[in-house]
Amino acid sequence: MKNSVKSLAKGHWKQKDDVKLLCCYKKYPNQWQLISESMGKKRSAKQSRERYMNHLNPQINHSPLTLAERTDIWLLYFWFGNSWASIASLFPGRTSLQVKNYCMSRSRSLKTREAFGEKAFLPYLDSPTGLSVSCNQKDANADRMSIAFLLN
Repeated sequence: MKNSVKSLAKGHWKQKDDVKLLCCYKKYPNQWQLISESMGKKRSAKQSRERYMNHLNPQINHSPLTLAERTDIWLLYFWFGNSWASIASLFPGRTSLQVKNYCMSRSRSLKTREAFGEKAFLPYLDSPTGLSVSCNQKDANADRMSIAFLLN
């Protein structure tokens, strides 16, 4: 039985709700419907899962992205597009939400610079893998590399 939309809490999570979610998760690992019911149906199973997976999971690295991570994420974004989970899977401890937020923030920043007449060139993306790119954003989107090309 689905929770009614009117009875569910929206917005920010309170610290006591986070603690309760962590306790329920220990009792019912990955059983999101049971977790939701154990929390008094304040949040849906989906809300509970997303809160845990994107914020409370102890395996998440909450430190700012390193320069190497930012560089590699930006480069992979041009290869894989909006496949946030695919990109995040290459960075242990990072979530798809962290990857998406970085890319969207960076894209907005570049669009703002272009709107004010600045050429928004991508920096040289020197990564530990030895890959290096220097092109403007339109060219990069138009000539997105295929996975087959990258694997050869």
